[in-house]
Amino acid sequence: MRCLNCHLDKIPDNTEYCTRCDVHLPILLRDVLSPGTGLREDTYEIEYA
Repeated sequence: MRCLNCHLDKIPDNTEYCTRCDVHLPILLRDVLSPGTGLREDTYEIEYA
């Protein structure tokens, strides 16, 4: 997982708070499309969130 606030990468998926900026990660990710989501009639697919 990646923090959308400070862009810290490779955060374990079960982490609730970013270790760099201390933001609550589930709040940031609530509006992010999950991996496997198809776009434009499945022409595109989200691979990484």
